[in-house]
Amino acid sequence: APQRSKALTSAYSAAALAEQELANTGFSLQWNAPDWLIPAGSYSYDQLDPIAAIKRLAEAAGYMLQSHPELKQLIVSPRYRVDPHKWNQPTTALDAILPADLITQDGSTFRTAPAYNRAIVTGGPAGGVIVTVTRDGTAGDILAPMATDDLITHSDAGYQRGRSLIAEGGTWEEMNITTMLTQAGQAPGLLLPGHLVEIQDTDDTYPVVIDGTSITATSSDSEIKVRQALTAERRIT
Repeated sequence: APQRSKALTSAYSAAALAEQELANTGFSLQWNAPDWLIPAGSYSYDQLDPIAAIKRLAEAAGYMLQSHPELKQLIVSPRYRVDPHKWNQPTTALDAILPADLITQDGSTFRTAPAYNRAIVTGGPAGGVIVTVTRDGTAGDILAPMATDDLITHSDAGYQRGRSLIAEGGTWEEMNITTMLTQAGQAPGLLLPGHLVEIQDTDDTYPVVIDGTSITATSSDSEIKVRQALTAERRIT
């Protein structure tokens, strides 16, 4: 689709603006995240194609943009459906379970940041708001880097962006995992970025979030093996 420029002259929700970008493209939109109102005069861009414009809307609130694996459809969803500090709670719904005998771990790396428990998000001069998000049950004394975006025009958007900033803190293990790609309806199924998966390791059980998925296939005289190579993130502390 061609690049174009745009300036908002009426108020629309972020999801409605994203849907407008897909007009006459043959693609549809699935917005699986809290929406918010963007007032007139607070949204504009210069020389963006539809995918870049939609990505800008999604990333303002800390969301991610994906394409459907089969349909001509784009999907907007939160980077972390559940806050990482709640992953181990018994009420947290999982997308899949991976026993140790179904996976091969190809190595991992670690990254560490302060254990953020407070974030401040600010909007722009036209209709922007200031939102402070504090992790429940904490003193809110470890501040994440401040985020500023002209599209933070409602507390809902600021809250979601703040959640994502707080989630980036702490110590994380970035894992490379390979498992089989099973038939539809058979576990573990296709695992996609954003899925919350329980790893049932030989000496421990813990949740991870899928960060990337790559499909590979190998063939021999007797069979075809289809595997999914996954990058996953495990919150350590």
